[in-house]
Amino acid sequence: MQNIILKVNNISKGYKKINNPLLDFFFKVKNSKITQENFYWALKNITFEVYKGESIGIIGKNGAGKSTLLSILAGVLIPTSGTVDIKERVTALLELGSGFNPILTGYDNALLNGILLGLTKSEILSRMNEIEDFADIGTFMHKPISTYSSGMVVRLAFAVQIICKPQILIIDEALSVGDFFFQQKCLKHIQKLKDEGLTLIFVSHDMNTVRDFCQRVIFLKNSQIEFIGNSSDGIQKYYLNENKQSNCNKDTNINMVHNLLWKSSLSDINKINSRLISVSICDENETPKLDFKIGDLMIIFITFYNAEPYLLHPSVEIINKYDQLVTSTGSSRIQIPKIKNFKEKSITLKLSIQMMIEAGKYSIIVRLGKHISANMGENVDFTNPLGPININWNYETCEAPFHGMVGLKCAGQYLNIDE
Repeated sequence: MQNIILKVNNISKGYKKINNPLLDFFFKVKNSKITQENFYWALKNITFEVYKGESIGIIGKNGAGKSTLLSILAGVLIPTSGTVDIKERVTALLELGSGFNPILTGYDNALLNGILLGLTKSEILSRMNEIEDFADIGTFMHKPISTYSSGMVVRLAFAVQIICKPQILIIDEALSVGDFFFQQKCLKHIQKLKDEGLTLIFVSHDMNTVRDFCQRVIFLKNSQIEFIGNSSDGIQKYYLNENKQSNCNKDTNINMVHNLLWKSSLSDINKINSRLISVSICDENETPKLDFKIGDLMIIFITFYNAEPYLLHPSVEIINKYDQLVTSTGSSRIQIPKIKNFKEKSITLKLSIQMMIEAGKYSIIVRLGKHISANMGENVDFTNPLGPININWNYETCEAPFHGMVGLKCAGQYLNIDE
């Protein structure tokens, strides 16, 4: 039998529509009884249960009541009616860093927040090295929060909350902040906590993340539960209900980049060993670009210096936001003409990849290696994760060319039928 860890029983949250003190006074004098029509209901009659170790997503368009519901579960808001029964400690990632004292250092704020989360001083001190490593803000850990950028505040706040090993973790779009590579790091750690039995309640407009992280979803519409059940079914119902205007023929959030996405910091190539020199990512017209639609052709120019008596091979790894390898390809895996004069020369490989992967953000790692056997190589040089590469698709109104993580090239025909 599944263990219920959180139970929401018929909760509603309302706000009076009139908030002008003078009009409010007049309103009370004229109408001593407040009626349902005089309230704006952010939530109405919400009932559901969450089981221990379950991941449940809450979806819906802006204004549906998602953040209000999470705030009630976190204890930030009190419902107008109904009850919430929570059996274990809740950690909520709502407005990251909002509780930090700007005068105190990051270290002191981390210590104070850990204690507020229910840990003893010795427990939080024993995890402080993990917090510092995860936040990765260097010497700023010992400087006042008032000297931080907004991104540094997010890093530290997330690190404190996540390293303190929550029992129930509530996330309200917190993973949409910070840089992409930090998001990868966060998602990977949350997945680890999930594998260890974390109960997760997750709000996001990123339906791919909801689908991959959550077994069930609650679809809120007009402040009420429209659907509760299997994630795939709930997401499909959400898309069918939204009926938004199609944007599938437009490239969105186009980020034009410099001619080179990455360039080696070593200027005198001829005085060093074999290594990568530069990387550029372009569209099919060889225009620098980081935004594509599913199925678009992405062209990567990789320039490297070959100082060996044998030809080295550049390759590209595509990494998703969970830090998983989606696919890799390179010169040793594709049929391209061999070159003869390669020693002590700068060589550029033009690599064309049809992006038949699901919509989302990806990073790429470019490697330069020595080919050893059919499935083995030896690294000579490699880049840090580059990007992010954005793959776009409007799933709400445009039929996708495939469903899942990747699209496979396939063909078929009917057999044994009369024409």
